[in-house]
Amino acid sequence: MVGAGTSAGAAFSGKSIAVRMAPDRKTPIPDTALLIITRAANGIPPVFKSDSLWNYELGLRTSWLDRTLTADLTAFYIEYKNPIIQQNAQSRQAGIPTGYLDNVGAAESKGIEAQLQWFTPLDGLSVSLGAAFTSAHSTVPFTDQDGQLIEPGQQMPGVAPQQYRASLHYLRPLGEFMLGLTAGYNYIGQGYSNFQHHIEINGYGTARLGLILSADAWSWRPKLAFNVDNVFDRVAATGGTLNRPLVPGPFFTYLLNAPRTYTLRLSVDF
Repeated sequence: MVGAGTSAGAAFSGKSIAVRMAPDRKTPIPDTALLIITRAANGIPPVFKSDSLWNYELGLRTSWLDRTLTADLTAFYIEYKNPIIQQNAQSRQAGIPTGYLDNVGAAESKGIEAQLQWFTPLDGLSVSLGAAFTSAHSTVPFTDQDGQLIEPGQQMPGVAPQQYRASLHYLRPLGEFMLGLTAGYNYIGQGYSNFQHHIEINGYGTARLGLILSADAWSWRPKLAFNVDNVFDRVAATGGTLNRPLVPGPFFTYLLNAPRTYTLRLSVDF
C-alpha cells in the first residue's frame, strides 16, 4: 500500500483540534492470461481495477472537570474510486456458482464518531460511551452480473449505519489483591452483505461481563481473568451469500456471530 498525507493540529486549555487528509492507493492485483480468458468465457469482467481513496478527518478533543471527563468528536469524509465488491454469477461452463471481484465506479462515505469517558467521583468507577453514524453509498450507476442497473445512492455492503457501545469499569483493592469488574454492551446497526442487498446482516447487540483478580505484590504477579461474551447468547447474521446453482436452485448461506463464550485465563510474569 502506498500512502501520503498531511496533518495539522493545535492544543489549547485541555482541548485540541486536528485536521487530516490522506490518500490511500492500493497495489493492483494481477490477472494471468488464463484467468482472464476463463472469466470472460463465463460472462465475468475479465479484469478489475485497483481501488483508491481520499480520507478527510476533522477531530475535536476536550477535557472537563479537572480532566475526569473527556469528550472526543470526529467527522470524516472518504471519497472512493473504483471500490472493489464481491459478485456471484452462474458459470456458463460448469453450471456452478462462481464468485468474482468487480468495481463500482465511485462511492463516498461520511459520518461522525463520538466518545465520552468519565472517571466518576466513586473511587475506581469509570464510564465509557461511544457512537458512530456512517452513510456510505455509491455515486455512479452500476450494472450487476444479472444486467440489473443499480442507481447511485445504493448503500455499500458491510457498512453499519449506526454503532453504539457502553461500558462500566470498577477497580478497587481487596486485601493483597486488586479486583476489577467490567460490564459492556455493543450494538452494530443493520447492513447488507452484498451490493444488491440480497441479505440483511448485523442489526444486533451483545453484552459482556468480566472479572479480573490480580496480585502485583506476589512473585510472578499472577492475574486471573474470567470473561463472558455475548451474555444473552444473541444470534445474528454477520455475513451471507446468495448461491445460485442449477440444482437444487438458489439458496442463501450465512455467517453467524460467535455464541455465548466463557473464557478463563491465568497469567504470570517472569
